[in-house]
Amino acid sequence: MTTLDRYFIARVIRITAALTGVALLALMLERMLRVLDLVVNAENLAIQVAQIMGTLMPHYLGIALPTAFFLGVLLVLQHASRSNQISALQSAGASLTRIVAPFMLLAGLLAMISFFLFGVLQPQARYTYRALTNAVMTETLEAAIRQGAFVSMGDRTVFAEQSSRSGGNLEQVFVYEQRAAGDDVVLTAPRGVMTRTEYGMASMIELRDGQTSSFGKDGELQGQVSFGALDWTLTASDEGMFRERGADEREMTISEVWRALGDAETAEETMMLRAELDGRLARILIVFILPIFAAPLALNSGRTEQSAGLAIGLILLITVFELIELGESLVKEGIMPPFLGIWAPLVMFGALSVAMFYRVAYTNKEPPLFMASEMIGRIRFLLSKPE
Repeated sequence: MTTLDRYFIARVIRITAALTGVALLALMLERMLRVLDLVVNAENLAIQVAQIMGTLMPHYLGIALPTAFFLGVLLVLQHASRSNQISALQSAGASLTRIVAPFMLLAGLLAMISFFLFGVLQPQARYTYRALTNAVMTETLEAAIRQGAFVSMGDRTVFAEQSSRSGGNLEQVFVYEQRAAGDDVVLTAPRGVMTRTEYGMASMIELRDGQTSSFGKDGELQGQVSFGALDWTLTASDEGMFRERGADEREMTISEVWRALGDAETAEETMMLRAELDGRLARILIVFILPIFAAPLALNSGRTEQSAGLAIGLILLITVFELIELGESLVKEGIMPPFLGIWAPLVMFGALSVAMFYRVAYTNKEPPLFMASEMIGRIRFLLSKPE
């Protein structure tokens, strides 16, 4: 590795890190407003916000990091082109392929980071985020019950006439439940206790010395049963205690998705897991295309708009990411096969990048950006032309 290679690598790393930080800050601040709405009534608000925002960081890092790397390579090569460094290197016998080689090494490093990010960190963070939001919503339900409000949770409505200062002891508790069969159940108890479960993901209401009344569809009393003690879980999740990780394929690590794909029993399950696996692999492999895509956009003939490569590159890159995401959704729905929905946009993007790179590196033709820049210049001239 030459001194120039290290210089290029260091500049790309600095720009990528700076742009990633700026993008993360912007994305996290936007999401923080919604998180604050969620935890506004929760205890330890600052801690809750920090924990939830921490679980969101891997998701936003997966968005920001590839884009920041592309912009880093583009800006470094664009500066080198405009300062005639690229021309000097090519005059000395260095091909454009050799100039781009250190960026490909960085792409390999970024691919390994992306594999860990998409394959391990994001699935676990997504589950933790859902568990934390469930706990916060459950805590909000607790606060509403302590304040003497009617609280609805799915088919249940809970009301406590009074509560102790600590909020743990309840008096005159009323629970109404509407069951799927159409009949209604009413639980009443003169006293109860609200406690947290072992892992803090839900609350337990313990009713004492109460009565259960069952009513038919016509509202007629069908029976009454007295009880000495009755415990049930109060939680924002429909499953009571928050479930274990892995019920959603997006919560599985990439190795778990691979194993589950081999054990899939239905075609629908196979397509869901295949779409998830292929979507992650496509997002990992795309980083190898980014330096090849950035190089022809960065080079110019001295007559191109400086911002044209940046604008065109971002538009195309965002379009490819959106097409992959859309294709993944269509594959999960069984509308498209994985190759057409996920891999076709990636292959087309790679073919376009290689064609653009070949035109610049191995022919004497104008860079592809020149034609786009000429078109932008003409549009600006027409827009600024007085009537």
